[in-house]
Amino acid sequence: MLLAAAGCDGPAEELDLSHTYSSLPEVREASSAAVLFTTTSDGQRTEGERDLPFTVTTAVVVATDGRDDLDPGEKIDIRQMEGRFTNIAPALDLDESYVAYLKPWTSSVPDNIDGEGQLVIVGGQSVWRVQGSTGRRTTPDSQLPDRVTVASVDGLLSVTAS
Repeated sequence: MLLAAAGCDGPAEELDLSHTYSSLPEVREASSAAVLFTTTSDGQRTEGERDLPFTVTTAVVVATDGRDDLDPGEKIDIRQMEGRFTNIAPALDLDESYVAYLKPWTSSVPDNIDGEGQLVIVGGQSVWRVQGSTGRRTTPDSQLPDRVTVASVDGLLSVTAS
């Protein structure tokens, strides 16, 4: 796994991913939910160790695909690895809308409860910035669709490749 310190000078690197996703059905299967959310202006912090920092962004759920117990209006914390990687999504911008395939964070260190209750983006790549009904992938180097169509009826989310 290649790691780069957040904010360091130099070229971007590629993270050695354990699995690369190439379709919405793949990320859907690996996730606990597809979630349409809006990041909050006061909700971003850094957690973790100095040599392995994470950005945690607070967001408000707008809609989900119904496979989880998240409700519209609920606040969630999304945990992302920091660094200058081309194949994982950059930190979420504040006051923006996104759709992402999420799952609960689990630490690889036994008995480590840091990040408990936080969610992560499946594969580090399955997130699209949403404007209107169109989402654009934020990860520079990914095999996932560049664009998705997002629809929500009564809080039930649908995401399709476009």
